[in-house]
Amino acid sequence: MRKIIIISTVFLMLGTTKALSQYEGTFGMGAHAGYAKEINSMGVGFHFHYFYTNSIRFAPSYTYYLPAKGRNMWEIDMDAHYVIPINWEFSFYPIAGLHYSSWKYESKEYDTDSWSKQRPGLNLGAGIQYDLRYKVRTGLEMKYQVMRDFSQLNIMLSIGFWI
Repeated sequence: MRKIIIISTVFLMLGTTKALSQYEGTFGMGAHAGYAKEINSMGVGFHFHYFYTNSIRFAPSYTYYLPAKGRNMWEIDMDAHYVIPINWEFSFYPIAGLHYSSWKYESKEYDTDSWSKQRPGLNLGAGIQYDLRYKVRTGLEMKYQVMRDFSQLNIMLSIGFWI
């Protein structure tokens, strides 16, 4: 009888943790800052998160990079994350998504042309999330942005809130 009570208690506890981790249909938003290798500059931006299911999250974002050596860039990303909980606070997620960026170069010399280019591309990477408190999270993402002429490694730190 004691074994039945212990086994029942364990299954009830497992069921309770599963019920508490229901994210489907929830929204989040936040800010991020980081570094992109090709433009060799710091970027800041904002992002949104939408849990389509408990594991699949869509994350559109906008990032503006500070001008560096005459080059300027902004980007819009539409990423998908497959969230894998590690424990109560940490989650790991692979990243795959679409990318669009606008690049500008303004020459300070008279003999060099200025130019402007737009580039679609793909994002591939991974991230880790740490839940600071109820509805507050931080994260670290590293992704490679594949695009013509400007492929780059991108590293971002973020903080966000669930709505």
